[in-house]
Amino acid sequence: SIDFYYLKNGEVLTLNNINIESDFLRISDYENDSAYFSINTIQDFYKIKGSYEFNDVKNRLQLQSFPPIDYLRSNINIQWNNLLELKNIEGSLDFLAKDFQINQDNPNSALLNLVGLLNVQSFFDGYDGSSTDEYIKFRRGSGSIIFSKKYGRIVDEFSFEADFGSMGWNGFIIKDDSGFFKELDLELSLKLNLQENIPWYAAIFGGIGVAAGTAIIGNVFEEQIVEFSTIQYKVSGPLNLPKLERL
Repeated sequence: SIDFYYLKNGEVLTLNNINIESDFLRISDYENDSAYFSINTIQDFYKIKGSYEFNDVKNRLQLQSFPPIDYLRSNINIQWNNLLELKNIEGSLDFLAKDFQINQDNPNSALLNLVGLLNVQSFFDGYDGSSTDEYIKFRRGSGSIIFSKKYGRIVDEFSFEADFGSMGWNGFIIKDDSGFFKELDLELSLKLNLQENIPWYAAIFGGIGVAAGTAIIGNVFEEQIVEFSTIQYKVSGPLNLPKLERL
């Protein structure tokens, strides 16, 4: 089911009052305002608003270079210049993604590369086989961000959950004078699942008897182990060459 209103006003093309219902895509109103997508063909200017929900995006739309995502929902209200480079982006968006993977080195997406910055699955290489040197597989990701003229500010923590643990991002991504994202001012909290994985490692390095012992120790000292397994980082510097500082 597809329903929308098409308008051409000079150089501006708009799809307004968008409502789509299908087995892989749903588009509907957001905050009691109609969903729309607008293009200015002269100024390379774009605006989009609405609630968007996708299922199995990559396979359904046959997007070869798009990271696999089983489910994605986002409330969007943004405008920007330059379709792919997101110049002068302003507005807000939130997202919820499930069962997705992010390439470790995706030259087309510096923002997504931040998630693979630490190559964190290497801490547990071979544990479950779900992640590789090329990508990290996540069970869930969520967060929200506001874009102003000078920066993007994470409002609700960017949280990503995987088999190795979880990571949370907070802070700012600062724009340059041309409106492109340039500098990072972020905090990263990396929590590793030591409590769950200690017996597994003990079985490998010390045998089953040691594994049973560490399982008991892990339960007794659970709170301390959780504290020990959380690592804080400061992430700063240019977007294409970020610097990590252990806190």
